[in-house]
Amino acid sequence: MEIFKMSSQIFQISLRRLLFITCGLITLSFEKVTSQVTCVKSGSCKCVLSNGRGELDLTPLSGNNTNPKFSEIPGDDGDKYWFDPCVEFSLSEPANNSCTDVRVCRYSVNDGKYFNCGTSEPEYLYNEQNNSITLVYNNSEAGVFQKFTSVVLKCINSSKDSLCVNGRDTANPKFYNMTLGSRYGCLSMNPTLSPTSSPSPTSPTPSSSHGVGVGTMVIVILLSGIILYCGVGCLFHRTVNGAQGTDQIPHYAFWSSIPGLIKDGWLFATERCRQKKDPEGYDSL
Repeated sequence: MEIFKMSSQIFQISLRRLLFITCGLITLSFEKVTSQVTCVKSGSCKCVLSNGRGELDLTPLSGNNTNPKFSEIPGDDGDKYWFDPCVEFSLSEPANNSCTDVRVCRYSVNDGKYFNCGTSEPEYLYNEQNNSITLVYNNSEAGVFQKFTSVVLKCINSSKDSLCVNGRDTANPKFYNMTLGSRYGCLSMNPTLSPTSSPSPTSPTPSSSHGVGVGTMVIVILLSGIILYCGVGCLFHRTVNGAQGTDQIPHYAFWSSIPGLIKDGWLFATERCRQKKDPEGYDSL
């Protein structure tokens, strides 16, 4: 009998420690969620992941100030586009009066005009789910003339670069969407790795590996603790106390009292809202 009682006490202490550890793991999981990985600029047309596990270098895709890397690319909207991810360029067309020192230029077939769709260096947005980078350019203008161009980098194992222009976003006319497919759009696992080594888009990287997350560990530990608590508790009460039915449940009196305690707490908290007193302190007739 004494051995079983001692085992029960040890089990209760272990359960408290397990709950403490679980709360700590939950805290760590929230910290992991809030610590988002970003791609920090490390030079012209380069960025390095904030966790140090990858680098992007688009320098080989540079054109020059009169001949951008991609010229007169037809868009899905029927217009033509010029784009250079690294170098600012100026078009020499006679009708051009807007695309000077730009990164993205659009020619409207209907209006016969050129439009600046991006001048400054891009912002690098890292997507942790698919381990990819999106470049965002803006034309540094304000009001109705403000425009943004989003270029999604697609990692491909090919020596040929391609630019797919979706054109103006119908939901938000200030935004233009493109997809750039290139081997240089692949994040290298090692910052010292040159893009000319053609990293395979299917090669695993530390940020894209699918291991067991902290959240999964918390759920597994919590469920294991509940099963262990119920199983050992029921076995103890049945073996030692000869309990049957609900009496086998460990700490049954405590768990069964929780609904009543919740109800009492709710009634206490709302009592003042429901209570109506006569301002003079007399009972109502």
